[in-house]
Amino acid sequence: KKIKKEKQLLEKFNIKVNEENKLLDKTKIEYGISAENTYVFNPLKYLIELNKILDKKIQKYENTEILSIRKEKNYYICNTKNNTIKTKKVVLALHYPYFLIPYFFPIKASLEKSYITAYKIDKNYKFSAITSSKPTESIRYYKDKKIYLTNSHNIAYKNNDKKNFKSFLKIKPSYIWSNKDILTIDSIPYIGLIKDNLFLATGYNTWGMTNATIAGKVIADLIIRKDSEYKQLFDPNRNAFISKLINYPINISSNIKSFVGSKINKNKSWYTNVQFKNINGKNVGIYIDENKKQHIVYNKCPHMKCSLIFNEVEKTWDCPCHGSRFDIDGKCIEGPSNYNITYKK
Repeated sequence: KKIKKEKQLLEKFNIKVNEENKLLDKTKIEYGISAENTYVFNPLKYLIELNKILDKKIQKYENTEILSIRKEKNYYICNTKNNTIKTKKVVLALHYPYFLIPYFFPIKASLEKSYITAYKIDKNYKFSAITSSKPTESIRYYKDKKIYLTNSHNIAYKNNDKKNFKSFLKIKPSYIWSNKDILTIDSIPYIGLIKDNLFLATGYNTWGMTNATIAGKVIADLIIRKDSEYKQLFDPNRNAFISKLINYPINISSNIKSFVGSKINKNKSWYTNVQFKNINGKNVGIYIDENKKQHIVYNKCPHMKCSLIFNEVEKTWDCPCHGSRFDIDGKCIEGPSNYNITYKK
């Protein structure tokens, strides 16, 4: 029924849609639709070209970590390690916002984790596909690789990454990795003003390429023209009453489960080379690699103090509450945490 509604919508836009019972790679399906003359973005090429355009128009400063932001009269003061940036406007284009107040983001969104593999293939099929049902399955091809995503779930549940990957691996892939997406309470991104000259862009609901481009255009309009025809639609402070009634309790319970669960049972039953100890009054996690070397980290996420789970497949320490990730030696590689958990003797 969902796919047939999609077909009707596309046909309203005069797009020719075909009904299918198998994919181009001969995979049989119960029912599907296809459309021709569509395009697939290469994210890296897309960003490289955007970067070239920006280089001609503005000065950019990259790899400059902002440690704190505070309001001072009509300006924001952004502090880096060695310098201070004074600006009238700030755009927080974040994966997961690190702050709790003024926005209370954890109860306005949940995190979904997906598992991705890339297989070497003999033939490059010219199509991509996605299911309408949960858990989502997504397929695309790139050169000699088939890229496959599946097994999506709320990060508050199913923390055994070995099991999550193993459950759908039929043959040994060339690459494996996981990804986390932010799902908003009404499936629409949060794009716009959250307080005086402070803008937010996040919550892309797995459609990052599309929604990030929309965010850039909407926020540019809000800054330059002081308005956008999509201002109310994407307003981060909007009221979505029905969605709130349904999803607020779910998001609150997920946060509580993640936090309490991380404290009650640190030493998961599936761990093979992971230990937890108290050293000099500090709780630490220890990963022992194949060479018997110990990698020691503080076992607490700097963001909101959740205890961390070790991902034995990708060799990272992951926060089950809000998705921060750290490498085996504690370097922060994904927010909302802004700090490392490297153990210092």
